[in-house]
Amino acid sequence: MKIKCDYCDNYIELTDEKCECCGAPNSQYKRTANSQPETIEQLKDWYAAHNLPDEEVTRFFIGKNYRGARAFGIYQDINGDFVVYKNKSDGSRAERYRGDDEAFAVNELYQKLRSEIANQKARNGKSSSSSILNETMKKLNKAIGIWFVIFFGTAFISVFFVNMKDNHKEGYYRYNDTYYYHYDNHFYYYDDYDDEWSKYSGDFTEEVDDYYVDEDVPTDVDSFKSSQAYEKAYQDYVERQSYDDDDWDSGSSWDSSDSWDSGSTDWSSDW
Repeated sequence: MKIKCDYCDNYIELTDEKCECCGAPNSQYKRTANSQPETIEQLKDWYAAHNLPDEEVTRFFIGKNYRGARAFGIYQDINGDFVVYKNKSDGSRAERYRGDDEAFAVNELYQKLRSEIANQKARNGKSSSSSILNETMKKLNKAIGIWFVIFFGTAFISVFFVNMKDNHKEGYYRYNDTYYYHYDNHFYYYDDYDDEWSKYSGDFTEEVDDYYVDEDVPTDVDSFKSSQAYEKAYQDYVERQSYDDDDWDSGSSWDSSDSWDSGSTDWSSDW
């Protein structure tokens, strides 16, 4: 991922410590180099340090070209390219990234692994909360009657739906003859006249998921991931993640008393 140098406007890699043109320090470097793994070996160490279950349980294969179904992974091929992939339930493979930027490739799998840990922790917490809730509801039912239980049950369900997250798939959408791209919980639209991508601030009047096209670039638009809009969005994403790293790492080690259910992962999507 390339960014502009703050001093000479030369493009440098996000992971460069300083600009190779003018020698100025990269203001983004510290935010990406502190605790986040940048190599496959560092990612292996991070995985082990967080007490995660065996790879056969989590289905994350770091440094391996695993060919079986239901797997995430990263490896370096014989040509030197770093490959980040997902094997779906049917055994087909979707490549998330293929290229020579190891830090970028590692970050793609690292963020996915973090997301899966959060999902698994939430699933375990949900199961525990459900048991507590069931016991509480029984006591309420005995103590003050069924109508009070119904009242609080309705309130609980309402809070659940209010807190549902944006869960649109990343990729291209076509709605009312305009192309959109969903990335990091935001939509961006393509301006045919200026050949530029911009953040979309409006609302869709229909179910936007019905207009999903693909993650591949449509033939009649410029790639979103080659645009300045993506460059800014990605920098914001990295900055936000790096600021959260210290707090997140302090509570991210896996609790051996929890169970990891890889069957709860969506294995039909490309990522």
